[in-house]
Amino acid sequence: MRVIDSQEPPSPPTAAFEIRRRSFDALVLRLLADDQAFFAALEEKLRQAPNFFRDAAVVIDLEEIAAAGIGIDLIRVARQLRSRSLTPVGVQNGSAALVAAAKGAGLAVLDAGRDATPNAEPAAKPEPEAHGTLLITEPVRSGQQVFCDSGDIVVTASVGSGAELIAAGNIHVYGALRGRALAGVNGDAGARLFCQSLEAELVAIAGLYRVSDDIDRAVWRRPVQAFLEKDALRIEPQR
Repeated sequence: MRVIDSQEPPSPPTAAFEIRRRSFDALVLRLLADDQAFFAALEEKLRQAPNFFRDAAVVIDLEEIAAAGIGIDLIRVARQLRSRSLTPVGVQNGSAALVAAAKGAGLAVLDAGRDATPNAEPAAKPEPEAHGTLLITEPVRSGQQVFCDSGDIVVTASVGSGAELIAAGNIHVYGALRGRALAGVNGDAGARLFCQSLEAELVAIAGLYRVSDDIDRAVWRRPVQAFLEKDALRIEPQR
């Protein structure tokens, strides 16, 4: 027991919290139709890739429906997104009425940013980042995630269902790819994905993706490479 003398000055209080500014990734969901059409389209997309979207933070872009004068129930939209394991955090590009509705739904109103000034001096070209390779020599099992933010991922074994590979560069799998593989996640449209047997739930290059139902059966369970060509994701047999 510590006895405190009545004349002893009290200890300074311990800080209860800190505030720091950080950036986080979120999906931007652009609403293009009223809520009935939106829910039907969303249900189909989630059916194709349920694990890819699970627990994702979502910003709702209201620009299109604001311009078209379409009314939408944002309280219902937010509730329906949460019921599908998505997390709506805010809106952007809304009209005054839609912004008021978003606040009533408990959503933050976010700045969508401004276009660069045409006469502004170009920013200095950044130095290229170090390009490393992450080598995985054991099977990547269901539930495991492998992330490489500055280079390629090379897996010399198989990737199980429910596993995930995420790379800033290329992805090479010298075995069966049964999980999800996302290459070029920082926007590198030149990234490629290679595997010895394509059985994936989802493959993506620089944000363009295909789920298993959209993959041509002619390349299923065959050695393939995936790449972007004219803003389309192509999957072809390896030659």
